[in-house]
Amino acid sequence: MSAKRFRLPRKILVKGIEYKIRRKKKLKYEGKEVYGLHDPKTKIIWIDSGIKQPHMLRVTLIHELFHAYIDVCGITEGLDRQLEEVIVDLLACAIDKHFKVEWK
Repeated sequence: MSAKRFRLPRKILVKGIEYKIRRKKKLKYEGKEVYGLHDPKTKIIWIDSGIKQPHMLRVTLIHELFHAYIDVCGITEGLDRQLEEVIVDLLACAIDKHFKVEWK
C-alpha cells in the first residue's frame, strides 16, 4: 500500500495476542505529550490523532508494536525504560526506512 494511502489497522496480533489500535488527541505519558502509547493491561496501542503524515503514523505504530512485542516476550521486566525507548525507536525507524511493510 502506498504511503499516501496508509491507514492504521483496527487491531493487530502480537505473538498471538490481539491488540486494538485506537487514536486519541494529546496522549500523555508521565506528564509529557507523546505520539503513541502501548497499554499492556488493556492491550491497546494508542496513536495521537493529531498525526497526519503517513510516515509518522507508520513509524509510531511500528514503535508501539515493538513495545508490545517486548512486553509480550517478558523482556520489559528489568529493562531500563530509557534503553527500551532507544531500542524500539531505532528498530521502528530502521524498519520503516529499509523494509517495505505491506499493510492489509
